[in-house]
Amino acid sequence: MELKKLKEAFENIDLGEHNNKHLDCGTVIDARKFVDSSIRFLEQNKGNELFLPYYNRLLTFYKTIKTEQNEY
Repeated sequence: MELKKLKEAFENIDLGEHNNKHLDCGTVIDARKFVDSSIRFLEQNKGNELFLPYYNRLLTFYKTIKTEQNEY
């Protein structure tokens, strides 16, 4: 998924409901800060593979949220 589409997807999610979310790579305490800072880092460092872990964590977080929403 492209960063632009991922960013748009997060705009339609109430991130306040997803604070303190445990992922394999750590725990997201403040979902809004996590998403905003990850997107900002990725946009500022476009094409720099050193920032790929930011994208991977963001995508994992998104998939976790979507999976939980589909369970209900």
